[in-house]
Amino acid sequence: MMDLLGIKSLRPGASGDANAPNAANYDESKADVYTNLPDPLGLKNGAKVTSAQMWWKERRPEISGGFDREILGRTPATCQGDMGSG
Repeated sequence: MMDLLGIKSLRPGASGDANAPNAANYDESKADVYTNLPDPLGLKNGAKVTSAQMWWKERRPEISGGFDREILGRTPATCQGDMGSG
């Protein structure tokens, strides 16, 4: 399969050897710090969540929609071209 895709080699995973060029990071001081995470109880319009119903109907869909869009990605409604030919 790699030949069909034109892949010559795979990138090695993280190494347990701290001196290796691809060493795994076990030092928490080197990890990225997320200092500007959004308020989970603040709507995008600036209003504050004041009830469980507001959370489920408004804020939760904002968070999950952002995750779908920015992390998972979305499937196009229609596909362009024929992916099965070849």
